[in-house]
Amino acid sequence: MVDELYELILGEKGFVVEVRCDYIFDEEKYQRIVELLNVLIGEWRKTDSVPKKAMLAIVELMICLVGKNRFLSEEESNKLEDAGIEINLMLNNLYDTF
Repeated sequence: MVDELYELILGEKGFVVEVRCDYIFDEEKYQRIVELLNVLIGEWRKTDSVPKKAMLAIVELMICLVGKNRFLSEEESNKLEDAGIEINLMLNNLYDTF
């Protein structure tokens, strides 16, 4: 599952590449990322660590979501901002586990 998350986010045709190079917000990829994160966060709540590969992908995703891209339409920029808030709230569920 971590490998799939990594590929969805940072793969050759990953979400981050599409935002940065093609200037699009791929709704289907984003929804799959959210689904995987929900499952993985549930698993990570039971452990003391998060796999490095997953964390690095999440960091890149968050940088992409909170960073502004002047080439995106206002609608796409708003989607990125909303997605950044959503992912951040999901990750906050890990705070009470340490």
